[in-house]
Amino acid sequence: MICAASMSTLLLLLLLGGESRPLLASRGDDLATFDVVADVARVAHDSPRALAESYAAFDAAVANDVEPRFARVSADAHLRVLERYYVPELVARQRKEYDGVLPRSVAHAVLEESALEGGGVLVLLERTSRAGDKTHATRVRLKLRREGKWWWVDAVESGPAEGPFAPRDIGLPPLVTAPAVPPEEPVVRGTPTGTLKSLRRDMARLLALRARGQGALYRHYLDIVRAFYGDAVAERARREQPRAAPAPKVEYEMSPPATEGDGVVVVETAALETVPESPSKRSAVGVAAFRLRRDVLGDWFVLEELVRKEPSAPFTPSSGPAGLFFLR
Repeated sequence: MICAASMSTLLLLLLLGGESRPLLASRGDDLATFDVVADVARVAHDSPRALAESYAAFDAAVANDVEPRFARVSADAHLRVLERYYVPELVARQRKEYDGVLPRSVAHAVLEESALEGGGVLVLLERTSRAGDKTHATRVRLKLRREGKWWWVDAVESGPAEGPFAPRDIGLPPLVTAPAVPPEEPVVRGTPTGTLKSLRRDMARLLALRARGQGALYRHYLDIVRAFYGDAVAERARREQPRAAPAPKVEYEMSPPATEGDGVVVVETAALETVPESPSKRSAVGVAAFRLRRDVLGDWFVLEELVRKEPSAPFTPSSGPAGLFFLR
């Protein structure tokens, strides 16, 4: 007998076109090897229902495979950085926060098909998202057109289980160039500022790896649009796709360590961004403070991060992800 969970998995695999050749799938066991592969030839155009099921398969693959794998390998990479520079208590807190994010599963069901004026077809899907014991259902309405013997997506609308629909655009991502990933370098923890500079370097590498991973799906964007909407829409998207503005250069300035007592020191750090109109000038875009303490081997580790909500406000303990200050 096949259990309900196994049946759901089987139906998903059938919808995706088989385990060996899915329409869309992620690869890689860590952030450095994360990749997304697409087989857009598996998009079916022979009937409205087949095209709607291909659309559902793509959406399910993003939600059930690509997004959770990217989140997992990103979290793992972040935790590995923290383990090098933070006390175990802070690493454990960050790991608990990641573990508290419930896995999500998305499934679709075709509710109805109806004819449109001019020979098109309207297909209504129910999209169900489950996380833990919570379920959220929405509706997706696909307007499909026929060209010769093939069917194509004309428009997509979405809405709540009960309520009006709203148009959903094709989600034009900016045209970006994958950043170069800096090589790994030895960890330095011999001084408080040395620890923070080494942390900053590793977070810069993490940021580059994340940006490259996010681009792994975007590189299939035009192929996916062409597979569902057709050549004309894909060409228009190619012409209208904006080019991402280059990221501003950010530098960090650190104050000399200030002794707090009981072997703890505090280092204030300012993030300075180059002013585009005046390259010789820099503007402060963030200020943080780090409390550090030396372990029995003489290495300095971060005990606590402090942030300011306003420039004139006092420092308060940060409740956000550790090391985020350097993720710029």
